[in-house]
Amino acid sequence: MLGRIARWIDDRAHFSQLWKSQMVDYKVPKNLTFPYAFGVMAIVAFAIQIISGIFLTMYYQPNVHLAFDSANYTIMKEVPFMWLVRQVHAAGANFFLAIVYLHIFTGIYYNAYKKPRELTWIVGWLIYFVLLMTALSGYLLPWGQLSYWGMVVTTEIPTSIDSAPLIGHLKIGETIAVL
Repeated sequence: MLGRIARWIDDRAHFSQLWKSQMVDYKVPKNLTFPYAFGVMAIVAFAIQIISGIFLTMYYQPNVHLAFDSANYTIMKEVPFMWLVRQVHAAGANFFLAIVYLHIFTGIYYNAYKKPRELTWIVGWLIYFVLLMTALSGYLLPWGQLSYWGMVVTTEIPTSIDSAPLIGHLKIGETIAVL
């Protein structure tokens, strides 16, 4: 039964031909080196972050008064093996950033920003800045002293730029607080 359904879908979508041409018969270039794998490694690290983040979300309390206890007591001590998921998530974030930096440096080394890949390079930088903002907000989520003061220091950095008045006024309020 499943075989007939799979053949019916393949007759219309041609997945088997795509698989054969891209995975089976694909000839690997002779100049393929290890740095070419950094993009795939970043995708795998991102997938691990998404999966572990979903599991952590099940027990995290998004409240200023409950966030610290949910991150440091409920997740780390009450739920079996959730401490491991949190540590994988924390280490995975560092690994993900390191791999993304290696991927960027590889692109610079191989001149991947030149014609005809300019748009890909610009989109990559936009994704990188979204990644930095996500990492920064994830750092704040446990709402501990380290998270709080790290966020205070980070939001104070743009105010030191006097020559660009717009950048110096990105901070919405005077303190880090709940919206």
